[in-house]
Amino acid sequence: MTHSSASLRFIVEELGAARVLMGGDYPFDLGVADPVGFLAGAGLDDATRLAIEGGNASGFLR
Repeated sequence: MTHSSASLRFIVEELGAARVLMGGDYPFDLGVADPVGFLAGAGLDDATRLAIEGGNASGFLR
């Protein structure tokens, strides 16, 4: 979990976007009011952003 756009970009570059998922820590607060907006502003290309938002999890859960 990261709240830093720079850290997220580093993780994607080093590990690959396919290894990154969007998740939560219910019942605890994520610390980001708008996680989708955070991803949109992180400087990732659309394919990477969509994969992290749900595409990777969808493939993982099949």
